[in-house]
Amino acid sequence: MSENLDLVRSLYRDHFERGEFFGPAEWAHPEIECVLVDGPAPDSGSGLAGMARVWKGFLAAYDDFSAHVEEYR
Repeated sequence: MSENLDLVRSLYRDHFERGEFFGPAEWAHPEIECVLVDGPAPDSGSGLAGMARVWKGFLAAYDDFSAHVEEYR
C-alpha cells in the first residue's frame, strides 16, 4: 500500500468517520492549497488556516454532513 493511501485511510478512520473534520493537520504541508471548485460553497485558501476556512464554509452548508468510504484508491 502506498504511504499516501495509508494516510487517507488513517484520517478517515481516526477522524472523519466520527465527524471530526478539524482534527490534527500535521499531515498537511504548511503552505497547502485547498480548492473546492464546485458544490454549495466553492472557495480556495492557502495554508492550514485557509484550508480550515474553506472546509468550514463547505460544512456550514449542511445541517448534518457525514462521509462514507466506498473504495480507497
